[in-house]
Amino acid sequence: MIQFFTILILINFKIQKNLLVAALRLLKEQKLLEFSAFGGGKGNTRDLFDIAVAFHKKPNILSLMNLPTEKLEVLRVTLYDIKNDVTLSQNYLHEIKLMQPHQDYMNIALNTLDYLYQLILNHLLKR
Repeated sequence: MIQFFTILILINFKIQKNLLVAALRLLKEQKLLEFSAFGGGKGNTRDLFDIAVAFHKKPNILSLMNLPTEKLEVLRVTLYDIKNDVTLSQNYLHEIKLMQPHQDYMNIALNTLDYLYQLILNHLLKR
């Protein structure tokens, strides 16, 4: 009897964990939608990093979301401005260090500006 209940608890935990992972994935995709729709010109470090992680985990996300070209262009220009301004890019890196991303995502965190810029530019060129 004890083993049966233990298995049920483990199965329930695994289901809850999978639901949580799926919910977090949807939140990151939603963040891309919201960021490009409302705040594409702001360049918040946390938002840019989260969007880069979403791209890393789901490379075809832009094709699936069908975002308007104008919104992607605003995000592309924002990334261009940040990565080409010494003060802004230093601020980005400083904020990344304060965030202390998980080691698995440190490379993405440090290269988010170039990574996102190239992804969005390539996507826009394909349209």
